[in-house]
Amino acid sequence: MLSLHDAEAQDMSTDANRRKAARLMAQTATIVTSFERLRNGKSVVPGDPSLSFAANFLYTLTGNKPET
Repeated sequence: MLSLHDAEAQDMSTDANRRKAARLMAQTATIVTSFERLRNGKSVVPGDPSLSFAANFLYTLTGNKPET
């Protein structure tokens, strides 16, 4: 479903595939964490670009920034 809105969907070059993979990872994490929070009656937590992928996943899931 996400690929329907991807301007690079038809581009199968290595660089385009890497960009698409990064976007899909970010979008999937956002869908999972947002759905979990909403189904538990909590508000969606916007991501923090200063955090790593894993730390941001935990932050948007729990609302608490993980300790480093």
